[in-house]
Amino acid sequence: MIVRINEQVPQLIEFDQNRSLLLIIQDLCAVWSISDCEQYSLQFNDSTNAYITEKNRNEIKNGSVLRLTFSPSRTAQDILDKLQFDGFGDTRRLSFRRLVKLSTDYTFALEFINKQGLQFLIDSTEKDAISINDGLGFALESFVELMDHGIISWYE
Repeated sequence: MIVRINEQVPQLIEFDQNRSLLLIIQDLCAVWSISDCEQYSLQFNDSTNAYITEKNRNEIKNGSVLRLTFSPSRTAQDILDKLQFDGFGDTRRLSFRRLVKLSTDYTFALEFINKQGLQFLIDSTEKDAISINDGLGFALESFVELMDHGIISWYE
């Protein structure tokens, strides 16, 4: 399979299903001279952008294209920081748009919810702190995507 990261030269690797994901990620980080390997994860480079976990790694097929990217935890924190501290306008709208896309992935959703991201969405919406121009539609769509995973009950 092929693994990509940003503008680096893609790597053609054999994905050994018997090795842990952590070891595979460490090897890829070493090739690209990336420190802090624990901050990285693999994602499918397709329309799902699903993070690869020990549970779904069997879905990787020969010829798959994967992407080395920041971990769900780091990405969730980055998005939450931008939503909370980067004011309004384009940056915030783009962050909400990215949140919609990533919220369909269970692994990301769990991390975002654990970082109080869902509560941030609820509080911001209730306080009218998100305008239509800032991405209210994306915020509401993200809320639904996050809730659809069943991590938190609709009735709590």
